[in-house]
Amino acid sequence: MAKKTNAEYIEDLQNNSDVVILNNPIATPTFIRQLSKSKKAEINEVYTPKLFYEIASRLKPSDLENLSRNTNIVLTLEIKEFLKSIQTTNTSGYSYLIDSIKMLQTTLVEWIEGRETIIVPIISQSVHKHDSGKIDLYISHDLAKQILQVKETENFSFFKKNVFALQTTRSIKLFPFFSSWKNYGRPIDVELKSFKEKLGFNKAVYSRFSSLKKHVIDPAIQ
Repeated sequence: MAKKTNAEYIEDLQNNSDVVILNNPIATPTFIRQLSKSKKAEINEVYTPKLFYEIASRLKPSDLENLSRNTNIVLTLEIKEFLKSIQTTNTSGYSYLIDSIKMLQTTLVEWIEGRETIIVPIISQSVHKHDSGKIDLYISHDLAKQILQVKETENFSFFKKNVFALQTTRSIKLFPFFSSWKNYGRPIDVELKSFKEKLGFNKAVYSRFSSLKKHVIDPAIQ
């Protein structure tokens, strides 16, 4: 059997809903909620990134076929199954997730690509089918296209169940960042200031490294 090309390998991952595959420019997306015309706030809870990775894992190249920029991709979320997959221990998880999805319609995902900062809504629209346990999530063409534009180099992937098992915002931010470095096969060598800014950590979190100019991390992620 002929060895698969990089493009074929990437396509297989994109069609596997258990896997999230992304380009490094959105390795660590920052989730921003627009509070007003001039005021924004970063989202620091576990539902937003997990729902984003669920969406990313389920988008397929075929979803963009014959799709114009003015239209959306519709993904149906089985709420009970999703809550089970993210291992929530919150007894009010069902109602909390419904409220969270509503808020995601005003939540933006922000990433840097080259000299551009790109900001798009995570969910353009949602339709909750009452008494069905399901909700339709409408994903914009631009966001879907960005997620699916995976290059043959500088990409990374991980099983979404691994990030779903994490229960703190800090660990959920760190996991994709470390995963994005696996292909390099060497420790992460990053300026501490850049590391903190990229992941949105405040000064107090890494005060013990304040005397260092850089912090080297070994991304031993399975």
